[in-house]
Amino acid sequence: MATENARIGKEHWHLDKRVNISIIIALVAQAALGLTWANNLTFQVEQLSKDMHRIEKSMDRKTDERRTLEQLVVALKTQMADVVVEIKETRREYRTSNARLWDETRNLRNAIVANSHKIPNHTTRAPSMAPPVPSKR
Repeated sequence: MATENARIGKEHWHLDKRVNISIIIALVAQAALGLTWANNLTFQVEQLSKDMHRIEKSMDRKTDERRTLEQLVVALKTQMADVVVEIKETRREYRTSNARLWDETRNLRNAIVANSHKIPNHTTRAPSMAPPVPSKR
């Protein structure tokens, strides 16, 4: 029985002269092309894996940068709000002091006009702020 199995195995895998050489060449070429395709596919998968890892790192870095920028924006908004409050307070103080100065100036002018009859050669209007022009004699 062992010799019979050996004989069947040998008969089963034999190459006959009737097999065309072009079929053998085509099968070898297909096998080579299949191996080349599989090798290229493996290379492309490795490249894509590397690219994906690089992109993930870049995205993580960009996410960290975005968080930092968001924190800076919040801090700047807070500082801007403080500056706006300070500007409003300064404007209010300026208006108050300016109004007080205008009131004092108006009171002084009114006092000058009211007392102008006591000054010899007076005019009915308040003296001008310009220095007197020397007369040519």
